Amino acid sequence: MKMGVAGIAAGTAWATIEANRHYPSDVLSGYALGHFLSAFINDAFLGIDYKKEAFLIINPLKDGVMVSMRWHY
Repeated sequence: MKMGVAGIAAGTAWATIEANRHYPSDVLSGYALGHFLSAFINDAFLGIDYKKEAFLIINPLKDGVMVSMRWHY
């Protein structure tokens, strides 16, 4: 779902540039401003703390071992 929304946003940004409605600097500035404001509101008011640590998972299987790494970003 996250990549779908990002793809729609990127497509819309590209379309406004191709239609000569905005310059690339306008689109990048809007993206940066929107990202900053949403990150600020999330961190300041929502109180959702995500651990940004990577960790290793080792799962034993019948015929071997599965090793995977996970991290939140």
